[in-house]
Amino acid sequence: MNQMDPEREKPPHQQSIIQPRQNILYGKNHHKWSTKPRDPRTHTAARDVLHIVPGPTGRAEELSQPKDLFYLFVKEEMIDFIVQYTNEK
Repeated sequence: MNQMDPEREKPPHQQSIIQPRQNILYGKNHHKWSTKPRDPRTHTAARDVLHIVPGPTGRAEELSQPKDLFYLFVKEEMIDFIVQYTNEK
């Protein structure tokens, strides 16, 4: 009697997919997640649709050079501090 392993019958990309037994899972922050894809024929409530234009905002909109964009996040004082303690013996 030759029994096939159910994992071997699946294509390789599906062998490591975990299939939950519940239809709903809850995150640590109590966010509710569905394990089933939603029906594409259903309507999404307007409150659930995000209207955010992608891309840079604020001062970053005016800048295009990588160095200038870098300095939006890393201040000169931070670089001085890093250099000081990197060179310390």
